Amino acid sequence: MKANKLVLNFLTLGFIGYLPAPGTMATLFTLPFIYLFYLTGSINYFIITLCLTLLAYLSINFINKFLKHDPAEVVIDEFIGCLFTFIAIKVTLKTLLLGFILFRIFDITKPFGIKRIEKLPGAAGILLDDIAAGLLSNILLQLYVRYG
Repeated sequence: MKANKLVLNFLTLGFIGYLPAPGTMATLFTLPFIYLFYLTGSINYFIITLCLTLLAYLSINFINKFLKHDPAEVVIDEFIGCLFTFIAIKVTLKTLLLGFILFRIFDITKPFGIKRIEKLPGAAGILLDDIAAGLLSNILLQLYVRYG
């Protein structure tokens, strides 16, 4: 039972998943981590993101039998998706704000087939739509940083 509670705390980011607008709150919660991970260097940021993604995938699969598909309180997917937004991005206050806005827009609206990804079963459907929103945000943020 302790393992279930620990995994659920990871998936909900503790109390964050139970706040109003949990997806937005989780994305805000991610921003200081993005800055801290950025300080470790690009390759380390990428490795941290991949490791957390794998841990999230395994955790969702572990606890999925107890939860409905993609419950609102499970917000680790927003955390992971937001991390993907900032891969290989120079983190400044301006890029953090723009990346936050882009990620929330794409996570909520799910354009360009992202909505279909969300319908995949299990952990794949829960995580991959947010990763896709993060990658789309990353592309636009890369364009902004290079040409904006």
